Amino acid sequence: MDYVSVEVPSSSTCNLDCKYCYIPKSKYLSEIDKKWGSILKKGIYKEILSELYGFDKLSSFSLWGGEPSLGFKNFKDINDYRKYFVKLDSFSTSTNLTTYMQIVGLINELEKLGKKYQFNIQISIDGPDVIQIENRGCSSGKLLNKNLLDFIEKISHIKYGNISIYNKSTNTIENFKNFINDTNLLREYYYFFKNLEEKFKEKSSNTIFINLISSPTLGLPGRYSTEDGKIYSDFLNIDKKIQEEVYHTYNNVYLHRLIDLRKKVSLINISYYNDTFMCSAGVAQRAIDMEGRNNLCHGGWWFNYPGYTKEIFESGEFVDWKEGSRILDLKDENWLSRLSKIVSSSYRDTLNETRVNYLIRSKASLHAQSMASAYAMVVLLSQVGQISKIYSKDLEMAKLLSAFIVIENNCWFNNKIETNSLTMPSLSIFKIFGNGVFEFLIEVLKEKYNGK
Repeated sequence: MDYVSVEVPSSSTCNLDCKYCYIPKSKYLSEIDKKWGSILKKGIYKEILSELYGFDKLSSFSLWGGEPSLGFKNFKDINDYRKYFVKLDSFSTSTNLTTYMQIVGLINELEKLGKKYQFNIQISIDGPDVIQIENRGCSSGKLLNKNLLDFIEKISHIKYGNISIYNKSTNTIENFKNFINDTNLLREYYYFFKNLEEKFKEKSSNTIFINLISSPTLGLPGRYSTEDGKIYSDFLNIDKKIQEEVYHTYNNVYLHRLIDLRKKVSLINISYYNDTFMCSAGVAQRAIDMEGRNNLCHGGWWFNYPGYTKEIFESGEFVDWKEGSRILDLKDENWLSRLSKIVSSSYRDTLNETRVNYLIRSKASLHAQSMASAYAMVVLLSQVGQISKIYSKDLEMAKLLSAFIVIENNCWFNNKIETNSLTMPSLSIFKIFGNGVFEFLIEVLKEKYNGK
């Protein structure tokens, strides 16, 4: 297969400490950034990508982190990449908006080449301050009313880019409990984003598209219990009513993923698809770090560094992967380094690169093994009361839930950490979607498509 996109680690560090972040924090991440910055400034990373992709394949750059924009200063030569990779015209990133001037600087560089490009920017605002400060430790009001306004003003001059700005609101189980207990808080949440949408509507143009309407999403892969799944299901039923009251329509990211699944798959042919949901870089993805290692997932970048794995092992943060602690010997800190050898291949290690590429392709389109494992787990968990009883009684529903998890909500790196298998999703994913959530989404989908 031809790889057309790459996940690029522009920064390992972040200037916030969000409750739901999946990256264990370590001081050593700053050392990794120094090393990667040096490689970028010497032009070595472009040489690595040219060897891996050739000049006519790479079309998409996904800049990832940490807080990705903290490392944008190292991409002042971004147009050298565009000149070499003749199809490279699409860029994406996420940001907490605290260092937006770094993004302005990158866009200014992209403009200098005088060629069309697409730049998708996901901002991370979880809601009004009562939610934002609790989850992320900073004020959403300042970020939106000052930083975002200034950011849009500073890129309003662009001639060649199409900039798409959208928001992803991530919420915790505690947030969902609060919404259930106080529906006025949920109304406040939606009116907060509705007012912002109206405020920024006039800022949209032919070259800048802004969509700030958000529905609360889960922190995935997460560490969820059966009770958490029931709480989230209760929330969704309330959420639908409040959304329809405020917007006169209903929007939910997992509903969109179910609609996407409906387009992709029939139950007759559930073992092969051309693509699957990827959390950032797209379909034909590789996560290539600055030293040329080919990773299954951006979540594995930092595990290649013993200094990092040693620090998080000693800090105790790694035990957050509780399911894995029952399966794997976490008393052995070298296990983390061994994990990196499974999910990545070193630069110019042809044999291992072929192995990792096979795993990526298999994960992206060959789902038979994952589907079989997930289907068996769905039925078993239903039988023992960990998820809804419907999945041991209605096997077509069990098959649909398996497909939804494997194809639309599956993180292979997290699978390896928590179940020691790339193909078996963590129990957490089954519990959060299998206790009323998926049944709710199916009913909404039936409403949308007149029962079909």
